[in-house]
Amino acid sequence: MYLTQNDYLAHPLFIERIYFKGIHVHHLNFGIVLLAITGFVALYDLRPKIHRFVAILYGIGLALTFDEFALWFLLEDQYWARVSYDAILIITLIFLNIIYFPSFWKRQGRFITRFLMALKAKI
Repeated sequence: MYLTQNDYLAHPLFIERIYFKGIHVHHLNFGIVLLAITGFVALYDLRPKIHRFVAILYGIGLALTFDEFALWFLLEDQYWARVSYDAILIITLIFLNIIYFPSFWKRQGRFITRFLMALKAKI
């Protein structure tokens, strides 16, 4: 079973394009606003319960932003550009790597910190 484009477009929550005074507002803009708001809230409110909710909203904002990666990297409105898919794949792999191999990244972080401190001492 699959959804056709007409089924998808007929969904009441789907908004195909949003225009403001004749200008198409991409969902990249909503992602940037969501990232800014969640970043502020994460710094301001330190309750763990709030942080979980903010983390989910931050992920949504990141997804909205990187879904339009070609728009802000190539400065062209190419929704199906390969570079967007590559960026999403790379970001996903980085996050999965950090989630599933935290001890490795902690060791690497300590190594890089020691290296930078030694480099700073020589300067």
